[in-house]
Amino acid sequence: MKDKVIIICPLGLTPSVVTEFFLFIRERTRYYPSSIVLIGSMDDLVLGGMEIIDRAVKYIDPKVRIRRLIVNYPDIYDEESSRDFLKTVFTTLVNMVNSEDTDEIFINIAGGRKTMVVICTLTAMFIRPSRVFHVINKRVALYNDMLVRLENKIRMFSMMKTENEKNEYFSKHRDEFLRLLYPPLKDLSVIEIPLIPYPRDYIEVLVKVLEGSLSPEDVDKYRMYLSELERSGLIEKRRVREGFILKLGERGMWYKDIIVRSGGYDEK
Repeated sequence: MKDKVIIICPLGLTPSVVTEFFLFIRERTRYYPSSIVLIGSMDDLVLGGMEIIDRAVKYIDPKVRIRRLIVNYPDIYDEESSRDFLKTVFTTLVNMVNSEDTDEIFINIAGGRKTMVVICTLTAMFIRPSRVFHVINKRVALYNDMLVRLENKIRMFSMMKTENEKNEYFSKHRDEFLRLLYPPLKDLSVIEIPLIPYPRDYIEVLVKVLEGSLSPEDVDKYRMYLSELERSGLIEKRRVREGFILKLGERGMWYKDIIVRSGGYDEK
């Protein structure tokens, strides 16, 4: 019995990075990708890519759950879109790990915008210790040419209204799509990015800070870590006659809105 894993895939204009990674994990590791989360924008090529990914994955394994997370901006340009994206990803992942019997989260950073990739990675690691991978196709020039030739066919999905219409269109061009999405595994190089996970007791302290439930013993025990939180702008130290009190800074307030109110801390 393979261990179940959730795969998180920020998606740009190259849908094959998702299916390549899915097939590699399924065929070459001890893990079973039970769910895939696709995160992308409203771009027609991105939306069309989600459609062919969905059908190509289920062509291999109909049991895999695919969740689409679509944001209404092409990239993260300011604090507002950064907060919205963080909140959206955080809430989605919390709901998934709470509803599924999964062992780990894998993040595939081969696609998507840089800022979105970073936020997805840090968010997943906060919720549960996660592993991060990059996928390289050794014959990338060949498959880039293939993608360019298929771009108009991929965009067509965004113009279709019904699932039947989309299924029929995929079936009609299935061989072309599968050739693009599933290159031979020998042509792929999957690289794990070395990361040190967050210490879970530090995350517990952060949650207590955000909840306002930090004890005097915690303050003394985690003094150095609290100083780091102060430097990052999450908390502020206010001096009073008896010593000082800790208050949430502006950044701490919106982390509280995202993390505490979503019930998003996983103790596993």
